[in-house]
Amino acid sequence: MLTSLYTAISGMDATGTQLSVIGDNIANMNTVGFKKSSVSFGDVLSQSITNVSGSGQIGRGVFVQEVSPLMTQGAFETTENALDLAIDGDGFFAVSDNGARFYTRAGNFSVNRDGFIVNPDNLRLQGYLADAAGNITGTTGDLQLTATQNP
Repeated sequence: MLTSLYTAISGMDATGTQLSVIGDNIANMNTVGFKKSSVSFGDVLSQSITNVSGSGQIGRGVFVQEVSPLMTQGAFETTENALDLAIDGDGFFAVSDNGARFYTRAGNFSVNRDGFIVNPDNLRLQGYLADAAGNITGTTGDLQLTATQNP
């Protein structure tokens, strides 16, 4: 009797998690760079039985195996901002907050008053730096636009 109650409770708990993920998807539908997340379920097998027709297992409920974000390519859109960027394929933009590095697929950037390319949270876009001659150095850092022209 108690195992049947546990089976029902585990189903309600897993369904509650799925509803939370659906609610999060709806709440973020206008968030730049957000696609959606999905829930994968697994069966809890805890008892093996043997009878005339062979052996089998009895399920004892369900559990949430994983909540995974959808990371597929979205559609490109044209905007009026020259710094609205998009990633074609896999990858992320690297952004920095006082040396702490974060990653995002949201490419809505602008220039702050100091000339750094930043996202709406004022995190600086990271990229490969160039020397005075315009050669890529292989080191990464904050991307800054200056009024001077480089080759």
